[in-house]
Amino acid sequence: MYESSVVFNSGDGAPDRTLTGQSIVNGRRISLVTLTGNVGTTATGSGSLEFKGVSASREPIPVRGGSGPLNVTIPTTLAESEWEALLSDQLDGDNTGVNVSTDGDEQFLTNISYDDSTSPATVTLTFEKGVQYDLRLARVGVGSGVTSPGAAYITDVQSPANVDEGGTVEYVMEVRDELNNPVSGVDVTANATNSPDDIGAFAAGNTTKTTDSDGRVSFAFDAQAGATGTEDLVFNISDVDGSGTVEDYELVEQSLTAQSSGGGSGGGGDGTPPAVSNAEAEPNTIVQSQEFDLSATFDDTSGRGGSDIFEATWSDTISGDSGDFSAADGQFDQAIEDVETTVSGSTTDDWSTGDHDIEITGTDANGNSRTTTVTVTVDSGPAPGFSSVSASDMDTQQTNDAEQTLTFTPDQDLPANETVTIDLSDAQDSTGPNTNQYQVDYQGSTISVDSGGGSAQFTTRDDENAVVEYTPGGTVTSSTQVEINIDGATTGNNGQQSDPYDVVFSRSDGGQETTIFNVSN
Repeated sequence: MYESSVVFNSGDGAPDRTLTGQSIVNGRRISLVTLTGNVGTTATGSGSLEFKGVSASREPIPVRGGSGPLNVTIPTTLAESEWEALLSDQLDGDNTGVNVSTDGDEQFLTNISYDDSTSPATVTLTFEKGVQYDLRLARVGVGSGVTSPGAAYITDVQSPANVDEGGTVEYVMEVRDELNNPVSGVDVTANATNSPDDIGAFAAGNTTKTTDSDGRVSFAFDAQAGATGTEDLVFNISDVDGSGTVEDYELVEQSLTAQSSGGGSGGGGDGTPPAVSNAEAEPNTIVQSQEFDLSATFDDTSGRGGSDIFEATWSDTISGDSGDFSAADGQFDQAIEDVETTVSGSTTDDWSTGDHDIEITGTDANGNSRTTTVTVTVDSGPAPGFSSVSASDMDTQQTNDAEQTLTFTPDQDLPANETVTIDLSDAQDSTGPNTNQYQVDYQGSTISVDSGGGSAQFTTRDDENAVVEYTPGGTVTSSTQVEINIDGATTGNNGQQSDPYDVVFSRSDGGQETTIFNVSN
């Protein structure tokens, strides 16, 4: 079965068993994907399903829990114990509860609540309060009857408030669906009301346009020479809810004020870029593969033009990497904007050591830009290793029935293209101290990854050696514990053992750590 990003086996009275990890929660990122369509088939053996994205997430939605915590409730048929296992690496073990503030670490999930009094059951995830989370919504289709969500509302991306007489300003609108994702192919109409003043008109061919692949459409408004006063402009989409009434979410209203050229407030004559303040990197000293936050404030008021901040970007002058900021309030629609972004560890993993000058640039709706620089120092730091490793003890005299759990937590993010090897050769001995007496024999056993994602397999397994290789399914963060289970091994009795046995965990990108285990009754 597939449910809320998780694939699992269920049925015939057997306990649920997950086949994949979850992708709903990853630190401050919350991703919810809905499924639409119909599939019906009866057959034995394996098969495949083709999924099609019908509403793809482009930008995260900043969300908070108000004065209390943020709660996310998900309908589910998956067992409570499986959800607890899936989310164990995200649960903040030292900060649990249903109404707790952030403790400053990188784990934000504080409680998992399961309610099986409804059908289906629900699982409620509670997050630390006082934290802004990035919510992404998407929808995929499978089989027949797949429909894409249509337009739900219109919003302004670029909406100047002032224009010089005789000048031109550009408006940019975006149409989004119910999941906050852009919708293409939607007609948007621009209307200059001539009220309370008639200061100009939209350029020829600029009264009705169709949204592009980004859900956006632009309109140029030309102010008359010598124009003064204010005109109300309206941008709207069709009656999406079929109510017969134009609702607030189906239109954008904007007042545009004309002024004499040289006034320095927006429009074609505004050549003053916004001011920038509070630019910082946190932390400003990192090691390779470590993420950091960038933030700044751009201000186009106080005689600088009064235009909305249109966008903000960053660029590293050393590596050439670059990216976009998000507005802290969720949308670029004001003349003063606090902006923020996180530069990921996968971006910094190949940054050279030393000082990196990060250029932060803000641009107003009239195209005027201001750039400032913050410095981030990259240290080589210690080699990536492990914050914890473990190997569970095994029972004696088990024939093809011994179980063992191996766990590790990286002390730095483990990139998707790296591996971890686990050497069990110290214990592997199919003859033991006495001829034809087993010590521990992993030959014939099975292996699975039960939490943390990824896959594991024996790369070496013979009479004297046993080596496991773990391959991540994506970046394994430093707060994630990976659990690998071995089932079906064989062990001898106490007299055949020479424990404790060493187990060596090694990262392909760094160091290693050793733990021990025993075989006993």
